[in-house]
Order: sequence, then C-alpha cells, then structure tokens
Amino acid sequence: LTGESMPDARSASEEPDGTPTTEARNLAFFGTMVLRGSATCVVHATGDRTFLGEIAASMKGPRPKSSLEIQVSHFVHRISMLAVMVALLVLIANLLSPRSRKWYEIFENCTTALFTQVPEGLLPTVTFSLMVASKAMSSKQVVVKKLDAIETLGCVSVLCSDKTGTLTTGSMTVQDVIVSRARGLEIMAKSRFEHMRLNDGSDVDEELFSLCLLGLLNNGAKAHEREGIIGSPTDMAIFRAAASYVGGLQAVERLRSEIPHVLEIPFNSENKYAMTVHATARLGGRGLRGPFVCLLKGAPERVLERCRLPETHRAGVEASLQRLTAQGRRVLCAARRVIAEHEDPA
Repeated sequence: LTGESMPDARSASEEPDGTPTTEARNLAFFGTMVLRGSATCVVHATGDRTFLGEIAASMKGPRPKSSLEIQVSHFVHRISMLAVMVALLVLIANLLSPRSRKWYEIFENCTTALFTQVPEGLLPTVTFSLMVASKAMSSKQVVVKKLDAIETLGCVSVLCSDKTGTLTTGSMTVQDVIVSRARGLEIMAKSRFEHMRLNDGSDVDEELFSLCLLGLLNNGAKAHEREGIIGSPTDMAIFRAAASYVGGLQAVERLRSEIPHVLEIPFNSENKYAMTVHATARLGGRGLRGPFVCLLKGAPERVLERCRLPETHRAGVEASLQRLTAQGRRVLCAARRVIAEHEDPA
C-alpha cells in the first residue's frame, strides 16, 4: 500500500485511539504478502471496502487536468476576453463614426475583429512541441505512453525518491562469504563461492557447510512453485546462495525437515538479530552432537558481543568487517552454539 520494499511487523496488541488505519500494526491488508510468521486473523472488510479496493475505486474517477491543460485553458480564457473587448470597441467605433454604415457592415467589422484575436496556431504549436519532446526522450530510452506526462515532468523542479525498490530492484545477492578456519578467516568472493557444490565424498568443507546450514535454518525465506522464493531481500539472498551450495531446493527441504526449529526470535530493529533453536536428534552427525542447536544471525556488533573469541581472532573479524563496510557492503554475522543434553535449552 505504501510502496515500501521492506516488510513491516504486525502484532495483536491494541492500537491507541486516533491511530490512522493505514498505520495500525494490528491490521493485515489485502494485497500485501506475509513473508514470515503466523497468525489467526479476523476478516472485517472484503472487496471494494478494503484499502486496495478503495484505491481501485479512486482510479475509476475522471482524469484530473494536467498542468498544461490548465495553463492553456487560462490562456484561452484571457484571449477570449480580449477578443470580446476588441469587438465591443469596434462596435462602439462604428456606431460613433461620422460615416453611416448598414447593420451587416457593422456586424462584419465586429466579427472580423473578434476572430482576428483567436490564435489559430496554438493547437498545432503545442502538439508539435510535445512531439519534439517525445522524440528527445525516446533517444534517452524513455518510454512515453501519454504526451501530457512529458509536460508534467517539465514542471518538476525537485525530484524526491527513496532508493530501495524505486531506483533499484529491491533484491540482494551474496557478494562475499567469510568462513572461520583454524588458521584464521578465509574470504570467498562470489565468483569462487557460486561454483562450489556440496558432494557426498569425504572432502566436505565442514566450516562452509555449517555456515550455509545456519543460513538456511535461520531464514524466513521459503520456496514456492508459482511465486518462487518469497521472503525479505536479505533472507532471499542468503537462501539462494546457501541452497546452491547444498544441492538445490530438495536438499534444503530435506535439511529443514531433519533439523526442525522449536523456538524462534524473529529479527526486529531493536534487537538487530534473529535467533532460532533447532532439534538435531534426527541429523546424525555434521558436527551437531547435542539435542539442540542455537543459531544466531544479525548485525555484527550484536552477534560478536554474544560470542567468546580470542583477542587475535576478534581483531581479524573486526578488520574484515571494516574492509567490507568500507566497500558499501551490508555485512551480517552468524554464530552457533550446540546445547548439550545436561543444559537447559530455556
């Protein structure tokens, strides 16, 4: 409804009195998409009574006049008034003239003065100007569907627009993958990572697999047959990158069924992280030897403050973060903790 590309959280809490309906967080609007989470809702409006229906109804009304139409109409009215005044002056001059004229001669003189003031070249001049502007814009690969759109754009002096989803497509891709090794951090560029695939041999990269597994399990994106991958831009980017490594969508569904989640704390702007807890009893290996595993993903500062790292290792992580953020990258950190049998998952 608002054109925002980022998801907006919903809740069942009561909104204060006077809150605009479009800003109420306890309403889910028809025409929007649920990216993650679940809820039981009560339908209170359908069809034309929904906000999307009201928008559609407002578009059925008459088209408002463009700026050019208003200006031309104003100009024509002034010319008409001038023409009528000239005709009246000619009528008075003919009546007061010492030379006597017949009524049809006076009428001919008045009509001649009246129609002389009409700008006959106004319409072709305006049309030709719009055609020239259309041709100039077509040379810049601009598609022009209506001529009045050109003159409306010509009246713009300041253009304000948000970036994501307007000037950009609102989609993200994984550019670098940083894997924690025993000898330090290894940065894999996109050109290298996208050609790597998991196989059933003995040369499995356990660190990389653990990172991809975390990216798939702690992820709200889902794959559908018709819609494709649905989720937030960040989750979809991580989902595509991790799914390509583990072997595709079928492998993702198998891993998610083997490691079901039992607890979830979704991402929000206050916490800046998302946490999930999964049962690992059915996995049978892959480095997860506890009954549960806790997966954390979010802003680097929020994740690192919850991790126990040697000072040398932490310095390497922070240096890598600074190098990537200096390139304008959006950087996320991921962490994992296996919960042993004697520990309380709560």
